[in-house]
Amino acid sequence: MSGNLEKIKRSYACSAAGDLPGILQDFSEEGVWTDMAGGPHSGRFTGPKEVLKHVFGGSIGEWDRFACVPEEYFEDVDRNVVVMVGHYEGIHRITRRSMWVRTAHLWRFEGGRIVSYEQFADTKLLWDAVTPAAEGGGPHA
Repeated sequence: MSGNLEKIKRSYACSAAGDLPGILQDFSEEGVWTDMAGGPHSGRFTGPKEVLKHVFGGSIGEWDRFACVPEEYFEDVDRNVVVMVGHYEGIHRITRRSMWVRTAHLWRFEGGRIVSYEQFADTKLLWDAVTPAAEGGGPHA
């Protein structure tokens, strides 16, 4: 197992413990975080400060008992890439709707630092959880 895989596993352990700065301790200042297009909080954010503000300070705070649960990891040491496959779970604080959404995260490294993160998830299921039931789910319902 490489140091890159260990760093990603540590990041998810920090997430489970609620250690938000720890999640990004190996994220480059120029690193780009991309949340899936079409989702309720999609976007591209550069550097740990922007990610903490827009991802962990914004969308994650909307959930009770939010968790990203890793199930499998895959690594390509020649390309400096780690992939996590798992799921999200939680209850939205406003709608009280629960979610369980499969996800995959693609992490790229340069010089031992994370230079990009890309999320893949079913955005319809995310919209269904954040949209009040009277509105019938998200824009893709």
